[in-house]
Amino acid sequence: MKKAIVLISILFLGITLKAQEGLLERTIPAVDIKTLTGETFNTSNIDNEGKPMIISFFALWCKPCMRELTAIADVYTDWQDEVGVKLVAISIDDSRSMANVLPTVNGNGWEYEFYSDVNGDFKRAMG
Repeated sequence: MKKAIVLISILFLGITLKAQEGLLERTIPAVDIKTLTGETFNTSNIDNEGKPMIISFFALWCKPCMRELTAIADVYTDWQDEVGVKLVAISIDDSRSMANVLPTVNGNGWEYEFYSDVNGDFKRAMG
């Protein structure tokens, strides 16, 4: 039941954003962040070719965030097949806990795109 509610919510969001697309062009702010391996990545390169996209900010200390990423993982492959959704996860962990993010991602088998926003620049740019 929870999976169905989450899927419906995301589909509704995608439909809403698609409907607004003709009224207002939405772009992702261009901010340099890091990949989990430490390489610089500019957020203006985040794209899903017009298909639904979820940008999820999370932190290891945020239990609801971790539950959300785990719950989505259970249905993510189905969502990709059905609507082509893409999830981009942005860690807002500080530099002290950042070393634990990659092992957590690998340990949970999450297959999303992951980036690190240690200074919160992208978070602020997204409002």
